[in-house]
Amino acid sequence: MKKRILGTVIVGVSMMMLSGCNSDNPETIVENYIKAWNSASLEEIEQYVDAKTKEQIEDRLDRCISNSSSSIVYDALKKYKAEVKKTWQSHNPFYAFKSISKVTKKQEAEIKKIVNDTSLEYNDKTLQLGLLLLSQAEVYKKVKSTMSPVAYKMFAFTFINKVRAQSGDIMGTVDRYEQSDYFKSLILKEMKSKGSEAIEEVEKKCYVYVFKPESIKKINIIETKVLSADRKDVKVELLYNDSRSQKKHIDVEKIADQWCVTTLL
Repeated sequence: MKKRILGTVIVGVSMMMLSGCNSDNPETIVENYIKAWNSASLEEIEQYVDAKTKEQIEDRLDRCISNSSSSIVYDALKKYKAEVKKTWQSHNPFYAFKSISKVTKKQEAEIKKIVNDTSLEYNDKTLQLGLLLLSQAEVYKKVKSTMSPVAYKMFAFTFINKVRAQSGDIMGTVDRYEQSDYFKSLILKEMKSKGSEAIEEVEKKCYVYVFKPESIKKINIIETKVLSADRKDVKVELLYNDSRSQKKHIDVEKIADQWCVTTLL
C-alpha cells in the first residue's frame, strides 16, 4: 500500500492530477476513477476528482484512522502528561517569583513598557505578571531541549494559561488534555511521521474499510446524460465479486477546462 501523508503536496501527484482530469470523454474518467477506488490507491483516485471530493475522501479516511487509533493515542497522551507534570515540578516559575520582594530597575522598566503597550494599569499585580512573562523565555529554554515536541507544546500551553490565571496549580489543566482533540491530533501526526507500526496497521484497516478494495469485478457504463455544458451524469452498473450488482450515478464536471468526478463512490 502506498503511504499517504496528508497535507503534503507531491509534485508528481499534482502533475498526474492535471493529466487525469483532462479527457474529453467523461466515461473514461469515471471508469478510471472506479478502477482506482477498487485498487484503494488514494494517489490514483485523486487524479480524477475535484478538490472538494478529494477533501471528502481524506476526511473519511481521517475519521476512521482517528477513531480506530484512539486507544494508541491515549496511551501516548498519558506518557506526555507525566512528562509535563515532572517538568513543571522542576521548572515552575510561579513559586520562584513569589519569594522575590524586589525587582531590578531593568526588570521594572521592561515590565512598564509591556504594561504601557496594553490597557492594563501598572500596579503590584501587573508587576507580578510581568515578572512571570519575563521568565517565560528562560523557562522555555530550559525545558525545550529535554522534552519531546508534543509534551513541550503541552507544557507551553499550560504555562501560558497559568500566567493568565496567575496560578501555579497545574494538575487540573494537564488532566483536561485527555479531552483535547488538538493534542490528540498532534500525537497522531507525530506517530505517523515516526512510522509507528501500530498506526500503519490502523491505516491499512481504514483503507480496506473505506475503499473495500478488489470487491468490484466489472464496470458497465449504461448511459451519459448531459446536465449542462459543464456537467454530465454518468450512470454505471457495478458487478461485485459476491454476485451483487449496483447502479450508481457519477457526476462529472468541467472545472478549469478539465473533466473531474465530483461524486464519492
